[in-house]
Amino acid sequence: MATDAQPTPVDDPDAPSETTPLQEASADEATMKKSESVYTFMIYIAPLERKRYGHFMTHTTFLAFGLFALNVVLQVTLTFIAGSSILESQKSFVETLVDDKVAAADIDHLVHGQWGHVRGMFKKEKGIKCCPDASCYNTGAICCKKGTGTSHRAHTHGILPHHRANRTEESLMQALRSPHGGGGKGHQEHDEEGGEQLSQALCHRNTKTGDIDCSPMSAAFVKNWDKLDVNKDGIWSLEEAQEDEANLGCQLGVPTEDIFRSACRGIEVDTKDSREFALPGVKIAHPPKSVRDRRAIPLRFFKWWSGLVAICSSSDMAQCGKLVAEGVFDGTLNPSNGRVRGGVRDLNTAIGYCTRLLRTGGICEEVMPGTYVLYHARVKEKCGGPIYSSGPRIANPFDPHDVMGTVSVTFETQETYSALSSPAFEFFLVLVIIMWFTNLTEESKDIINLADMCWNFPVENCFPFMHPNAAHRVSVHLGSWVGAREPELDMGAKDIKAISRPHHMTLLCMLMVRGILVAYMAYVGTLFLLMNHTYLDLLLNAVALAFVFDIDDFLYAQLVSEETKEELDEVNPIRFHSSQPNWWILRKQFFGLLIVPIAAMVIVYLNEKYRQQPILEALRCLCEQEGKHCKDATSFDRHWWTRYWKETALLISHV
Repeated sequence: MATDAQPTPVDDPDAPSETTPLQEASADEATMKKSESVYTFMIYIAPLERKRYGHFMTHTTFLAFGLFALNVVLQVTLTFIAGSSILESQKSFVETLVDDKVAAADIDHLVHGQWGHVRGMFKKEKGIKCCPDASCYNTGAICCKKGTGTSHRAHTHGILPHHRANRTEESLMQALRSPHGGGGKGHQEHDEEGGEQLSQALCHRNTKTGDIDCSPMSAAFVKNWDKLDVNKDGIWSLEEAQEDEANLGCQLGVPTEDIFRSACRGIEVDTKDSREFALPGVKIAHPPKSVRDRRAIPLRFFKWWSGLVAICSSSDMAQCGKLVAEGVFDGTLNPSNGRVRGGVRDLNTAIGYCTRLLRTGGICEEVMPGTYVLYHARVKEKCGGPIYSSGPRIANPFDPHDVMGTVSVTFETQETYSALSSPAFEFFLVLVIIMWFTNLTEESKDIINLADMCWNFPVENCFPFMHPNAAHRVSVHLGSWVGAREPELDMGAKDIKAISRPHHMTLLCMLMVRGILVAYMAYVGTLFLLMNHTYLDLLLNAVALAFVFDIDDFLYAQLVSEETKEELDEVNPIRFHSSQPNWWILRKQFFGLLIVPIAAMVIVYLNEKYRQQPILEALRCLCEQEGKHCKDATSFDRHWWTRYWKETALLISHV
């Protein structure tokens, strides 16, 4: 670092002096460049004021300190406010879209099982050991493993605390994506320490397989018949729904009794719709009396309801054309199945039946639990408005003369993220980031030069806080510790040969602040640019970031007097022997032409692979039920639907 020195005459530069820095004789000479900025003002004004007045405790020096502080506050504040707003918005969007933090059920068992048991011991004063049903999902309690005869209205003193000891991996993964209480999708989980409600994701991604599940909460019950039919008699009774021995209500966030009544209502309303739109002379039977009375659902009618849930998982009625084109309704178009469900007899009536299910206020909203409406409201908010276009023409596989056109639908948010992955936008983003990194490189180079100067430039062990005459009088009474003897003032000198100890310490502080500020702005600014979704926003925000970097120039130009600027212009730049190696790989030309473009391309590539594509994949699954990893697209294939329509046609025709 800089050496301590006593002032020596400047006429004999070869004379031995403690102000000469200890460095190799072959070191290159460097110059601290002057620019019209607050930083240059800070470096040069103190020695200049000392030459003029014998000390630097002047209003001009205080102005330099004030401008430096104001510059730091403006740069940090502007970057923080704009950056944090965009980053928080993006973070909230991703966290409420897809949750891929937990990869395996054993982690969930470890965290929730062991910690939950300890946590339960501290809740005895509240009378809650664990959560017996969906009604207490937001109390901070954990899901119980129910004992025989424990109803959903049971008191907590009859609940077994080892709630997950025997749960399967399937039920654990379902709990992770549950809407309430289990920590997953579509719910608000209670934060016990702060009481904060944490919004959870609509989709869950299994990070081991990559599968994404975005189905509504009620759809999780479809594949849990074994846990619903506890006595294995092939009938799900109201009593079993109320008992909920597997405690699915807590794990999935919907009361099991509500799902039971919803399934009964769905079967009855769908049968009524089929009767209303049936062909003349076609007899439509009523569902069993046990279903109409809301007492029990046979397995075959539960499967009927599961098909309704699968169709109701679609996010917009404009997707009906796509569902018909994918063969979802081929089974009900088949004449051998009687064409009794929904009055379907051709492509037009198939789309009409699908529309009656999915439209606002339609059958799905009527028969599904209340959480379904909330789920679809969140889906519409996440996907954005629909964008319609001409779709493919479809043909009835059982009538070659029945052909019609369809409407394709995509969604605004999905289209936005698709555009972000286009080569044109990525190339534009690379160019903008190159400009941003070039600014960072130039600023970093200035910081390195300042550090080099602080290390090598001579420092005088003096403290010029007052005029030399006054300092001399004080030193007589207080001793030599007040400061070394000041050199005679040379008002005409244009060279700065050394700086004082306080000024040196000030420059070190400025060096640290500038380094932290550049690192912070590099991180936030890069993320800030990556979060932009349009060309115009990207270009304007790049200009805004460049302006933030130029605030120091702006403050200097507006708040420093012309006389002071002229005086600074007359001072020669500070020269010192540099410790920086003169390697070609450290030159800014090398960085600007090679390192910066490579870094920009790598960052854009990583952003595309690890942020844009996972978000786009989750949006496709949530909004359109498409994608190779989307479970909603693969759970119900064409073969399943063909069997489904045949079985339900037999039920509705012969009961």
